[in-house]
Amino acid sequence: MKHKLILLIIPILLTILGCSEEKWFVPTEKNILISHALGGINSTVYTNSKDAFILNYDKGYRWFEVDITLLKDGNLVCFHEGHEKHLGIGNRKITDLTIKEFESLKYDGKYQQISFKTFLEIANQKKGIYIVTDTKLWNTEIMDKFIKEVNAVDSDLFKKIIPQIYKEEDMNLIEKVDKNHTRFASLIFTLYAMDSKKIPNENILAAVKKYGIPIVTMPRWDYIRLTKEFIKQLHDEHIYTFTHTINNSKDAGKMYEMGIDGLYTDFYMEQKDSGNRKK
Repeated sequence: MKHKLILLIIPILLTILGCSEEKWFVPTEKNILISHALGGINSTVYTNSKDAFILNYDKGYRWFEVDITLLKDGNLVCFHEGHEKHLGIGNRKITDLTIKEFESLKYDGKYQQISFKTFLEIANQKKGIYIVTDTKLWNTEIMDKFIKEVNAVDSDLFKKIIPQIYKEEDMNLIEKVDKNHTRFASLIFTLYAMDSKKIPNENILAAVKKYGIPIVTMPRWDYIRLTKEFIKQLHDEHIYTFTHTINNSKDAGKMYEMGIDGLYTDFYMEQKDSGNRKK
């Protein structure tokens, strides 16, 4: 009888433990502000710097988007390709640098450049944050290094990380590392790289429904995507919506009127009941 009871209890315990893992979440707060490229600093944007991150965290941001680039020596760093002129490295590309060279640089001679690992170490000490990653693409090499670097700092950080994907095929890699949708905090399908004239909105809607993607980001300039009708279709599927990049209250008001839930922004804006303001 005792053995039969144990056999009955084990499946129940496994079910309870399995259910305890949190799935990718859909934000419930309205007007979330994501600090774009770790946020603006002294009128400068795209620095992805330690200085910008600390400044904007202290201002009250709790969601941070960070650009991630792979160097020639295999290290991941916080940098947006195409902004090399701000590093004073002449005609060299960021991908030509080693980690030692990169970490010696300052954006516009002022703002300290950091590796992705260093950023994670700093972020791990901050309460209540979410990290939205922008790798521009996903492949096996980038994903493997990404997972390795997060694990090297603290595997619990995965629950603060929200990767962005850029096309439906990216889900193949995401599901290899997060098959049950419980490793990362959530997932964003960002649409800036998808031609809305070639890939219709119904394709996007079908993809997010198929894979259970909780969040969609649309660029502000794409008026085929950014419509009240499409936003409502996403909301009807309980999908949260962001747009980028918004830096004044007038534009923010227009986006909210259309139904957009949250914004990527370079500079801090006072928004009533903002979901990412420091409590």
